[in-house]
Parts: sequence; C-alpha cells; structure tokens
Amino acid sequence: ENFDGHLFTFSNGNWKQFNTNNPIHFLFYGLFKNHLSYIQKDGIDIYDLSSSSLKHTIKYPVGYPQYTTQSDKYYYLINEHTIAKFDDEKLVSEFQLQNVVKNEAIRLLFYNNHLLYAIPRSDYMNGIIVLDADLNFKYSIQIKNLTGIINNVKFIDNKIWILTTTGIHVYREVDNKLVFERKQMSGL
Repeated sequence: ENFDGHLFTFSNGNWKQFNTNNPIHFLFYGLFKNHLSYIQKDGIDIYDLSSSSLKHTIKYPVGYPQYTTQSDKYYYLINEHTIAKFDDEKLVSEFQLQNVVKNEAIRLLFYNNHLLYAIPRSDYMNGIIVLDADLNFKYSIQIKNLTGIINNVKFIDNKIWILTTTGIHVYREVDNKLVFERKQMSGL
C-alpha cells in the first residue's frame, strides 16, 4: 500500500495495482476468511482474494478515518467520534468515544489478546481506553509522564511498548507501572 491508499499485488515478478474504489489515504487493510477489507470514501469494500474481485461494499459514513486494526474475525475502524466493528458482511457494532473521553484525541487502535486499545496520538490525553472485542468498555490505563507524539505501540511479554518521538516507554499491562524508559530512541 502506498501513502495515497492504493494497494498493489506482486505476482510473477511484477507489481500490479489492485483495483480499489476511492481510497482515502494510507490505512491498514484487513485480511481474514479469504477476504480483504479496505476503507474507501463510501464505506468498507470487501474483496474476494482468490479472484481479486469486489464482493460488495458495506455502506458506512467513514468520516475521517484515523486508524484500523483487525482480529481473526473482525475489522475495526476508528474515526473522529466512533470505533466501528465489521465482519465480512456488515457493520456489527459501534462504540461512541464521547462515552469515555471528553476530547477527540484518540487516534490509534490496536488489537491484542482479545482486547482493543484506543490510544491517544500525543500526550494531550494521558490514558489508554481498553475495550473487549465486542466494543464493551473494560477499563482505562493511566499513562503518566508520556511526552511526544505516539508513533506506534507494541505488545511484548505482557507489556505495552509505547514508541514516541521522544523515546520508548514500557508499561506492565497488569498494573500500568512504568518498567522501562529510554529517551532519544523511538523505534524497535
């Protein structure tokens, strides 16, 4: 995928552009059950991977999508106000962010171990919202002394590794305690 949101396939030594509808910008696509889920301006396109053909479009007002993630069965999208859950046929459920946060700072979404982690993009908000796979609020993780813009999050050995522009911050999932911090290092 390039930064314009166009997908490419590689076959027989050649790159070929995957025929997608109205891509918005770079967002992760979803792969499951021999289908590819992909966001476009009018909703979520579901492609059959065996034939590379469009199966159908799930109509959905995507707004300005921020991030996507997937489980083995579902594709999740976060936009300005909502986290939406899709299977390969329809919208399954939604979670309104204003139910748990007063600002619109949530910009990243990660799936790990049957939980979704909705994460701020910067230190504007000092917490992570944790939902179960059905979009039910479970708890929030308070993050202290986090600075910079969050570039990525990794889940390794029951720890949350938060990679920012100012360094790496590692918290235990069990008690949210900071167990490692390295300034001037922003990637793994």
